[in-house]
This record gives sequence, structure tokens and C-alpha cells, in this order.
Amino acid sequence: MLSSKNGENVLIMKKKSFIATLIGIIGFLLVGFVVMDIVRQKWDYESDNAAQMIVEGYYKEPIDSLDVLFLGASTIRNGMSPLEIYEQYGITGYSRATSVQIPLISYYLMMETLKTQNLKAVVIDASSLSSLTDNSEKMEGKYHEAIDYMPLSEYKMAIIEKITKGSTYTKWDFLLPLYRYHDRWQQLDEYDFSYRNVNSDYCYKGQYPILRVEKYSFPEDYMQEEKIQDDEFYIEGDAREYYELMIEECKKRNIEFIMVKTPVGSWDMAKHDMVQNFADVEDVDFIDFNMPDIREEIEFNSETDYCDNGRHPNISGAMKMSRYVGNYIQSHVNMQNREGAVLGDWNESVKKYDCLKEDQRVLRESNLIKFLKKIDKDRYTVVIAARNDTTKFFTDEIRKAFADLGLSVDMKGASNQNYVAVFKGKKVVYEKQDAADEVTFSGEVGGIYISALSKADKATGNTASIMIDGVEKSVQEYGFNILVYDNYVGQVIARRAFDTGRTGKLYTTKD
Repeated sequence: MLSSKNGENVLIMKKKSFIATLIGIIGFLLVGFVVMDIVRQKWDYESDNAAQMIVEGYYKEPIDSLDVLFLGASTIRNGMSPLEIYEQYGITGYSRATSVQIPLISYYLMMETLKTQNLKAVVIDASSLSSLTDNSEKMEGKYHEAIDYMPLSEYKMAIIEKITKGSTYTKWDFLLPLYRYHDRWQQLDEYDFSYRNVNSDYCYKGQYPILRVEKYSFPEDYMQEEKIQDDEFYIEGDAREYYELMIEECKKRNIEFIMVKTPVGSWDMAKHDMVQNFADVEDVDFIDFNMPDIREEIEFNSETDYCDNGRHPNISGAMKMSRYVGNYIQSHVNMQNREGAVLGDWNESVKKYDCLKEDQRVLRESNLIKFLKKIDKDRYTVVIAARNDTTKFFTDEIRKAFADLGLSVDMKGASNQNYVAVFKGKKVVYEKQDAADEVTFSGEVGGIYISALSKADKATGNTASIMIDGVEKSVQEYGFNILVYDNYVGQVIARRAFDTGRTGKLYTTKD
């Protein structure tokens, strides 16, 4: 009997030991996953975690819900809007474009997509025909951006195997962030711990729409015959191979394969002819938005439709090109009608996208009176902080425009008056004007934490500050510094300074 009891006790102890060991292993793995997520390099755009959201967002799309797949580099990621195409033509799609995406990655992303989606068309950035596949030493970061957030699969493993072949990097560099980025500890900041909480509700179907407008002028000899802008473009062997694989697969499945090139000043007729010849040989379509007739047809304007130095289209440039591509697809492809839950999700996403388009019209406005009228919306939280003098050219018209927003500011009288105002819709949260002492505000409004400061006089510091969640957002120029936050979209949509004081100009602005 005693021996039997001892045996039972030993068995119980072994079970407890096994359970404790198992819990320890699970705990170790969980901690390991958390640590890996913290130390991994964050591939974000414009200080948000869109790179992660775009990749992860694709895997949330329902099976057989997409008509079109967009592939290629950042010019497609910024310049093609699946939501614009859906809004105009009822065609659904997702952009899996990433920075400097090579055809090898495009191919496996397409094959992965075809496993769950019955595509009708694939649209790809034609400039990737010149991309190399054996360039991991230089392009490692771009590869990580494309694949780090992919779940483990045969397609992810195939990409990793191909890009690490003959490289100093190993498969583990791409499979285990802790292995690759173990030395990032000293570089970690608050964002590494909180990045997953930034704009987690992503709805733009793979596009990264940018509101910013940066004027650009095409070269005088742009797209003229026999003028070469640069000689760096050529159709590279590996790129051709993966293009041919994609085209073959699309033809086998009766999928329209469409190559596009967004407008860029470094493009020329020689590059166009090179890609067009390839497209003709492969019997696929090529839409080149650099061609004068197409640019004129869509009314692409280099002064309003770029967000940087003539490379990436902003939201208005993307809208124009997307409408053209959507119309082309509708004319060449037999599309099916989408119904039910899929449409409900897309219709809700379109609402937010349309708000962004409206937001850009606010951003573009340079007249103070018109600007103040455009920011009179319930979904906007607005912060104003004065710097230096705002008195000299402060007119009754300006005072009335502020009053229409519920504000009582009147800068007539003493110069260099300190002033801060915060309002959401018609509700004024805070407003104070003081000729002597600095004015400050701190508090949560509409789900964001705002800190504002006005030291308008040199004696008090002559500065203005507007911080959102601890990050400086004001342009800190002379005059009324105004920040507009769209609560529905979840981002700052305008940062302006209107100088009604020292310059002698009634309205001056800075983005």
C-alpha cells in the first residue's frame, strides 16, 4: 500500500513538473514574441505604422472579394487608389505595392493572392522591370518592409530563400527579428513600444494616400524624342523572368495583366519604347502616364498632383490616374457585381477616403478667410497659437471670420499679443488672449492630447508651439499658427501660418 501511494505521489509530481515546464516554455515563447516585436525595425511612412497596416490589412480581406491586385513600388502604393476605382466603377482591389518592390516579390505576392482571390486584373508598376533580385545588401530594408508582416507561408519562405541565396544575410535574418535586430536596444524609443496603437484602423485598401502638395516642373525636354533623362533604366534578366512568370500565370487564368508607369521627370521616350516593346512581345497592356496625350486627358498637373519632387503622386494625382485605370479595366474586363457584406465594408471605407479628398482642399487653401470657413466642420479639432505680432493687418473681416467659428479674438490694440484657441466643431474648448503673459493650454480633446503655447513677444520668448500627443506639429512661423486635426480620419490634415502682422502681407502660408 505504501509503495502504491509513493508511486502515485511520484506520478503527480511528474505531472506537476511537466505542467510547470510547459507553462515556462509557453511563457518564454510569449515573452520572446513580444521582445521580437519591440526590437524589429519599424517600416513606417510619415511617422505612422502604415507599412505594417497595409501588409496586415490584406489578410483581413474576405476570400474571393477582390477583383484587382496592384503590385510594384511606392509610386503605385501612393499613386493608385483602390477606393477611387471602387467609388467610380464598383471594382474592388487591394494594393500590395511596397517601396522599391522587385518582381520576385511581386510574383510571390501575386501567387499568394491567387490562392484566395479570383482576380480579374493585375496592375503592376512597369519601372520594376529594371529591378535586380540579387541586391539584398543594398535593399535589405525594402525587403523587410515587404515581408516582415507576412504570416509564415510557402510564399514567404520562397521569397526569403531567393533573396538570401548568395547573400551575407541568412534566412534567420528575415524569420526572426530578434536575431537580425538584437543590437537595436540602444536605439529603442517610445514608438517601438506603442507603434501598434497608431492609426490601427486602416481602411485604404493598400494605398498610402498623401495630402501634401509640392510644386514640381517637368524638365523642358521631358518626353521629347531622342532625349535621354538618364541611362540607369534597362530591362534586367531576373526582372524579365519574373514578369514572364506573372504574365504566363495571368494568361492561364484569363486575368488581364496591365503595366503602368506613373509620371516622373526622369522618364523619357527611350524608356517608354523599351517597356512598350516588351509589352508588345508579351501581348499585354501598357499605360504610360508620362505620355503627353494621356497626361493631358487626365489633367495631371505637376504643380498640384505631387507630394514630393516630381516622384510620388499625392491624393489628387492618384485620383486622376486611378479613374483612368478603373475605366480601362471596366472597358476591357468582364466584371461581376459585388453584394452584401463586402460592399458594406467598402462603402464605409469610401466615406473616410472622401473625407481625405475634402481635407486636401483645406490644405490647399491659402486665403485666411476662406481657410477659416473650410475648417468649420464638426469632425475637425483646430488649435491656434499666435507668434510675434498679429495686429498690424488684423482686419474686421478677419475678426468676423474668427467670430463665425465662435471665437472672440480681436487683435486690434497692443501688438505682439499672446493667443491660444482650441475648438472642435462649433464648440470652443479654450480661448485666451493676453497682452502681457504667455498663454498655454493642455488637455485631451476628441481623443488626442493637445499642448499649445503662445509667447508672442520677444520679451517672453517669441515662439508658438502646438503639440499633439507629445509631438510638435506647429510650423512655428510668425502670425497665427493653425493646426487642423480630422477626428474621423485620425490625422493632422493641415499645418499653416497666416501672418497678419509684420510682413505687410495679409495672407502668407506655410505647409
